Amino acid sequence: MSEIPIVENQRHPDLYEFPDPIFFVERAISQSIAEQITIKSEVINDLLNKFDSSEVDQRYMFFDRLSRIFEYGLMTNHQIQAFSNSLWKVVDASGFPKGLNRFYKSYFLTIPRPPGIAIEKMYHEFLLKLEFPVVGNSNTYPISGGVCRPCSEILGGVKFLKSAEWNSNDAVELFNKIIFWWNQDKQHFRIKEVSSAFVSRNKDLRDKFFLGGRVIADAIIPFLSGEHILQVDHQLKQLIEEMSDFNIPVSEIRASYLESGALEASTYIDKITADVFSEDDIVAARAIIALARLLNSDNAEAIDHLKRMTLLSPIVEAIKWRRSSVLPAALYQLKKVIEMKKTQWEETTGSILIGLEHIANESNLVNSESQIPAEERLIIREHAAALAYFLFVIHKSEGKPIPRAIKLWMQICKSDDEFAEIKNQWL
Repeated sequence: MSEIPIVENQRHPDLYEFPDPIFFVERAISQSIAEQITIKSEVINDLLNKFDSSEVDQRYMFFDRLSRIFEYGLMTNHQIQAFSNSLWKVVDASGFPKGLNRFYKSYFLTIPRPPGIAIEKMYHEFLLKLEFPVVGNSNTYPISGGVCRPCSEILGGVKFLKSAEWNSNDAVELFNKIIFWWNQDKQHFRIKEVSSAFVSRNKDLRDKFFLGGRVIADAIIPFLSGEHILQVDHQLKQLIEEMSDFNIPVSEIRASYLESGALEASTYIDKITADVFSEDDIVAARAIIALARLLNSDNAEAIDHLKRMTLLSPIVEAIKWRRSSVLPAALYQLKKVIEMKKTQWEETTGSILIGLEHIANESNLVNSESQIPAEERLIIREHAAALAYFLFVIHKSEGKPIPRAIKLWMQICKSDDEFAEIKNQWL
């Protein structure tokens, strides 16, 4: 694939007329798969020579392919240095590589750079200059498909915030910007929508503020000092309640606040648990993610066994009773909880196995009586197979008998009639 020619001399917005096939390849591949890939050194060198240009469109075309080759560990040290030098050869006003706006600024923290580029400082300054998409009293509301670029820029770089020396004052400044955005634009939820509208303004706004809520949960609350937590406490609680009134998922904000040592622990846990049973599928799924977040938290040791079971039970119940819209989240998050080994989950094994056995039948595409929508079955089946295999490994390593439900999934994953996505979970 690396030798497939790239159509050169394209100009924006025509760059997607002949997309590079590698664009459709998953970026996150396992190390074992990456080790099986071989690319001729001269092919990489040719790509590097073409990338070493001051022409923005030329750089744009070749960067996607080269960045993946780098991520897969297929470059020599000399090629990595050449890639780095060419990447930082042309920069924008903020000091980041020019013309690669499809990539978040945080992405460039993962790529080697020439000496003298203080990228952590640049990234810090970039974040402080971000502005949220305030509409205010405008008579028209711009639909963006729920995209909030500033939110995504921040969320994409959460793991780099500490190295960028993100601090409590920065978190307060960012929080105030979100509060201003919310106070200016929440009025649009109250404006009646035209029933025949092609797209929903409320959904678009809801999706944007959901991302804003995740910014609060991941990039603001964890960085607040005790003094600043008290400073924003009233506004934060008010924001949570107002967002909840408009059906915006807030469980992750509550979970983050609990991690910070909020005094209303039992109240917040009750509200997150209640959201798992919300009629809104997104609210319910994000509540499951919030519960798993608490169970896997660095502060998890502070949660006693009784509270831990209170947090774990709704996730397990979602699997046992098979609410299809939240099953992918529940199956995936339960596997993560078990992997983290911070929770004594074994007493819920019976319920988990009941769910897995029913899911094996109900997620089968040939089952015409299943209540699970056909379009949701493959992803549910994939996550169920992954959980079943993980439980199989645990039982085998502990010398315990393999339960019937897990044996059933073993047969499914070894069947020639099964989808590759399912079979790959039992490799």
